[in-house]
Amino acid sequence: MRREVARRRPRRLRVGASACPTMLAAVAMAFIASIERLVWPQLLSCVLLGMVAASWLAVARRPRFEVRVEMPERIVVAEPFEAVVHLVNHSARGRQAVLVRHRLRAARPIVPDGTAFVENSGKEVAVRMTRTPIARGAAACSEVEVVVVGPFGFFSSRSLHRAGGPVLALPSTAAPFALSALGASVHTGTAVTPGAEPRGIREWRVGDASHDVHWRSTLRAGRPLVVEREAPAESSLVVVVMAASEGRGRGADQPFERAISAVAAAAVTAARRGTPICLVAQRSTDCVTHAKDPRAVLDALARIVRTEAPSDVVLRHAAEHAGPGGTILLAANRATPAAWKSRLAAVAAASGAATMNAGDALAVSP
Repeated sequence: MRREVARRRPRRLRVGASACPTMLAAVAMAFIASIERLVWPQLLSCVLLGMVAASWLAVARRPRFEVRVEMPERIVVAEPFEAVVHLVNHSARGRQAVLVRHRLRAARPIVPDGTAFVENSGKEVAVRMTRTPIARGAAACSEVEVVVVGPFGFFSSRSLHRAGGPVLALPSTAAPFALSALGASVHTGTAVTPGAEPRGIREWRVGDASHDVHWRSTLRAGRPLVVEREAPAESSLVVVVMAASEGRGRGADQPFERAISAVAAAAVTAARRGTPICLVAQRSTDCVTHAKDPRAVLDALARIVRTEAPSDVVLRHAAEHAGPGGTILLAANRATPAAWKSRLAAVAAASGAATMNAGDALAVSP
């Protein structure tokens, strides 16, 4: 849970929709009173102008609010979280009714805005808002909008407060995922290699197998020598994410989001088994993420919005980590060109690996 003091931005004074008609009505009543020499239109005009003046005076003085925000640095899609907005009114007015609206500043909506109407009496007020993330993503900061509405709603004062620090909405990992769907290499944690290459000759040690004894060198040296072979390489959970730009005006790609959730579930399952994770996503900042802790992979998945065309070097890197007999887990959105997938399949086949759609892997998992 992170607590941050929000930075205040310049306030804005807004005129309500009913303010102008009310003032026009007051002017009309005053005009009628001056022509007809009637008292009641003049009194009604004064009452309307007094209401408008009271509403304006209530918000004309600059309110001084101190805002602090408490919320987790990482939230998970479809899992409720609580954000607490601490509001202190340092202005001269004692009791003041305010509207508090909290949102996350992100490229696309990841959490619904939270709204609460409270009465601030000068002391600290804690506004608790429980919401559920609707999409993964990264928010640059939190925004708290404090709206003070004058009497009768003719005028309102709006101030915006920003609290720094990114907030990550991680993909859901609730879906079960079996690593056995990716083949024996990832399931057992070792690469499936047809035969370990000899690395050299060394002296015999207790525990060495008899079939590793190099008899020609043993007879020449007069002491037992064995062949030292390469240890079997540890296989990784290899994930390739392809998210081509879709353009504006298109809705959420639900199959792609389900594939990302499958990748997240696979990363958590692999971490429990101690299997390393290799995430490949061609971007300008970084392309490859290696980790045994799923936290780094989940953070990277939350930040992925779109990727570039993968290079052959990156694809070969993914195939090498999968190893012969391994499987590369692919998460591709609906705008991904078929040429990108074909290149990945060709590079994987050259290394003896296979590719599997992440959504299909989730479907076959128990």
